[in-house]
Amino acid sequence: MHSTVVKTTTHSAMTVLEPVNHTIPGYPCPTCAAKGIETIVINGRSCPKCGTEIDVNKPKDA
Repeated sequence: MHSTVVKTTTHSAMTVLEPVNHTIPGYPCPTCAAKGIETIVINGRSCPKCGTEIDVNKPKDA
């Protein structure tokens, strides 16, 4: 599914179509990665394979 944005220039007869990227960034699950399994998780969600919560904004435990 691609969306486009129409930009109007100084010439009213000219328009430029530019693609718009509507993707959601994903992050690798560290628990699955340690087991050699590649799983990409949306921030704020839990890994569908192991259940590890992925929150890149949460401070890491020291």
